[in-house]
Amino acid sequence: MTLALERFAYFIWQIEQEMWVKSTYSQFCQLLFFIVNFMNLFVANLDFNMDDNELRSVFEPYGDVQSAKVILHRDTGRSRGFGFVEMEDDSAREAIDALNEQEVNGRVLVIKEAEERRERSSGGSGGGGFRPRSNGGGGRNGGNGGGNDRYDRY
Repeated sequence: MTLALERFAYFIWQIEQEMWVKSTYSQFCQLLFFIVNFMNLFVANLDFNMDDNELRSVFEPYGDVQSAKVILHRDTGRSRGFGFVEMEDDSAREAIDALNEQEVNGRVLVIKEAEERRERSSGGSGGGGFRPRSNGGGGRNGGNGGGNDRYDRY
């Protein structure tokens, strides 16, 4: 018996034993997710005109696609050139082997297992934030950053 079937049989036994029949829909979904392992694939170098349905159709020959999402720029709504596809583990591995470094719509795809999103640092160093204006170029003393500073007169 395969590992997935053994897990399924075990959970059915638990449901009967512990009366999980009254469990919520979300608990049932968690149970199904535990039984069938899905892999989230990162797909880079997509054609900028590709949409979710086209991305799905590229991966469907290799198995059931749970979800396919092309990531869009939040301001322009245009594709950022990458996306994510979720499939069963075995199908996903087959798709990686078949499609990685293959040309689709004139672009060579790069496909790998997606990594967990790293938390962004909160504070400390990094871009953005306040930066005082420089007094570059000219000013009342000319050249090298100019004046506008009370110590310029000494």
